Parts: sequence; C-alpha cells; structure tokens
Amino acid sequence: VNDEDARTLTALHNHLAELEGISTYLPALTVRLAELSNLHSNAADFGGRLDVCEEAVNQSEKLLDSVDASLKKMEEGWKINMEVAESNVKRLDELLNGSS
Repeated sequence: VNDEDARTLTALHNHLAELEGISTYLPALTVRLAELSNLHSNAADFGGRLDVCEEAVNQSEKLLDSVDASLKKMEEGWKINMEVAESNVKRLDELLNGSS
C-alpha cells in the first residue's frame, strides 16, 4: 500500500467514523420525511377540496341572488295586480251603486 492509498483509506475511515454518529438518526429521519410527504399530500388535497367548496358557495350565492331578484319582481307584480283588482272592485261597486 503506497502513501496515497494510505491517505485515501485514512480519509475514508475518518468519514465513516463521522457518519456512524449520523447513521443512528437515519431511520427516524426517514420516517419523519415520509410523514411530512404524507402531510404535504393531505394539505394539497384539502386545498383542492376547499377550492371546490368555495366555488359551490359562490354558485349558491349567485343562485340566491337570482331567486331574490325573482321574488322582488313577483312581489312588485302582486302589488300591481292587487292595485288593479282593488281598482276593479271599486269601479264595480261604483257601477253597482250607480245602477241601483
């Protein structure tokens, strides 16, 4: 074994010694990374579902606005019809009272 090989082996041995302290943490780190990956996927899925819900709420609000506008028009129509009916009844009463 020449000097260069000896230095390489010594460097590799030193790196191995440094990594031995870290290697005990690798299983826990791997588990934690897997948990974080799962959490990230769940968050992305939740974000998508939240977008769908927000869109449904927006559509419901538009529908309710449309229904509200229709009800207001119908109420105005009923008021006009009631005024016409009252006018007709009054006119009929006047005709009946006048012909008696």
